[in-house]
Amino acid sequence: LVGSEMCIRDSTGAPALLTQVREHVATATSIEPGNPGAKVLSAALTRQDGDAEGAYASVREVLADDPVNVAAVSLLVSMLLEDGRTRDALESLDTAVATAEPEALASLMQMKVQVLRSLERWAELEAELLEMQQRFPDDRTVAYQRVNLYVQRERLDEAQAVLEALITQHPDDVTGKLRYAQFLANHRDADMAETALS
Repeated sequence: LVGSEMCIRDSTGAPALLTQVREHVATATSIEPGNPGAKVLSAALTRQDGDAEGAYASVREVLADDPVNVAAVSLLVSMLLEDGRTRDALESLDTAVATAEPEALASLMQMKVQVLRSLERWAELEAELLEMQQRFPDDRTVAYQRVNLYVQRERLDEAQAVLEALITQHPDDVTGKLRYAQFLANHRDADMAETALS
């Protein structure tokens, strides 16, 4: 069932694929009627069939049992955004993040990052990334997301500072040095980029 929810949401004009997913859901439900993954997929299918109210009811049923089910939160947020309910989508994410255990927290916060980026809410996006970096200081992906944000917003000094801090913290990380050199080549000076690689 992994990946089936995305298939459903991207399967316009692919009835054979939808049929296959429906069969998977039916099989999973027959084996384990309370399977939350199957319930989430069933909600996505319900949405695909045009029953928005039924889809919301199904996904909220899953969240009633497991408020931080990542797949259910993802589907709920996606539906709310599609329906123009931005505030409700962000509030749903905040509720899940506030109660999430560590194993789900990173995924939920990353989900919020993606939503904020799509909405171009830059200040909130930066705040979320900074909070993520405090909670997950060893996750270099978050630092690089900050770099990308600062470059996009033409805050190059801050982008460079983040990259230099990463090199200081991880001096043997070849990828970090390459990223720094690429940044220098693109936004600073070619000679600086060569020096960074030496």
